[in-house]
Amino acid sequence: MCNSVSSEVAAVIGEDAFTNLCAAFGGIGLYIAQTDACLSRLSAVIGEEAAQKLINAFHKQKIEFPKGQRGKIKLRNQSIGKDYAAKMPMRELALKYGLTERHIRNVLDSPNR
Repeated sequence: MCNSVSSEVAAVIGEDAFTNLCAAFGGIGLYIAQTDACLSRLSAVIGEEAAQKLINAFHKQKIEFPKGQRGKIKLRNQSIGKDYAAKMPMRELALKYGLTERHIRNVLDSPNR
């Protein structure tokens, strides 16, 4: 799944719910439909409110969720980039994300963040 779709889904339902979807459906495509069956399947994983938000935003689309850990890391790295762009110091980034300053620099230097 492309980064922009991952980011859009996470923005709509939140990072925790997105991570749960990746854990449940990672590596497969999931068609988002405005049906009771789809709402029920999604609600079991992310709760009814988030499921309804996802359906409203992405109905009639097939979303391929990345495997859990990879998707979580990609979202974290995107968040690091946003925080850095907002002028958060390297030390604070490292503390916030539980990483070393060197790792933060590597994330920021990576073109695939």
